[in-house]
Amino acid sequence: MFESELFRDDPLLAAIANDTDRISTVRNQFDPAVRKVQLALLIWEPGSLPVAGADGEYGSETAGAVRRFKIEVIGVPPDQVIADVGPQTVLRLDAIAAEHEQPPALCAMRITGTETAMRELTGMGGLSLVRATATAESDGRHSVLAYGSAQDVNMLSGNGFEVAVLCDTAVLKQRWDTVSGQIEGAL
Repeated sequence: MFESELFRDDPLLAAIANDTDRISTVRNQFDPAVRKVQLALLIWEPGSLPVAGADGEYGSETAGAVRRFKIEVIGVPPDQVIADVGPQTVLRLDAIAAEHEQPPALCAMRITGTETAMRELTGMGGLSLVRATATAESDGRHSVLAYGSAQDVNMLSGNGFEVAVLCDTAVLKQRWDTVSGQIEGAL
């Protein structure tokens, strides 16, 4: 039923996903599943539980984080939010936790854009390029050869950059080993 290891095999979370139970400030407030929900909320937004963290109690702080999650992620109108953990909340938090559990595969990519766009590239939030080398192209544009995740590729493509990708892990490993050897040889 669940994708994440965090939620897998938890009977209360399964009951909630099947819409036969809930977590709230008056129901299942101290169940071990509460801590799992809190951990998933912290994966979603690391600052969502600033005072108590994942303490295993569904109190006002956790209820507030769930309320915010329902508004921002699920799209529940603020005046219709009930700050309990129901099926949609559990399933969305499970998907977020599962995505977090999967390490991103690195891809080699060539990112091409104008000089101005390339300057903006360095200030882009959420971008996690592992290594990059910049070059000027003959047509006046600039490009960067980099290693990053598939998520980085999607973000860059959505921001007007031209991105050519190689995600073949065998070829990538061979190229990475070559580049790493060159770096070590230069040191």
